[in-house]
Amino acid sequence: MLQMLRFHCTQLLGLFLLLVQASLLAMPAYSADMTVDGLLENHAGSKRPVLIFGADIDDKAVAQIGALWSKRPELVERDMLIVRVQPRQVVVQRTGRHGDGSNKDVQTYEDPALAKAFRARYKVEDDDFTVVLIGKDGTEKGRSDQVLKAADIFELIDSMSMRQQEISQEAGSANGS
Repeated sequence: MLQMLRFHCTQLLGLFLLLVQASLLAMPAYSADMTVDGLLENHAGSKRPVLIFGADIDDKAVAQIGALWSKRPELVERDMLIVRVQPRQVVVQRTGRHGDGSNKDVQTYEDPALAKAFRARYKVEDDDFTVVLIGKDGTEKGRSDQVLKAADIFELIDSMSMRQQEISQEAGSANGS
């Protein structure tokens, strides 16, 4: 009886290990740098990410996010995406096209390697507060280690050639052209 029980336990353990191995093989290979690319490339050409780096508890980061969210319609108008990079996680806040803020989408990545990859890519030290504006073309457009007024960020965006084209197109659509 004991021998039969050992045999069944061995079979169950073997089956369990086989299932674990199969599930690990089915998982995509993880590359933090590729994930940074993936997160940003998912929005390339359609969104302007604002990367806000800071410590887990960071008054400047909270103030910067508050300054931006207080101007939700302007965020939506400029197709902005807020990416909060903390030491152990990355939080992506998407803005809806309707501007009322009720349809904002928040996705949290609890991944220290991803946060580290963002910091390495944009050369930001671990607990430093930094704001980086990325254009729709994927290039860095501005950087600051101070909390910026939303109006200053919007002014920088509005001076970009792609944004000027958008404004012209919106004006043409409003005039029925």
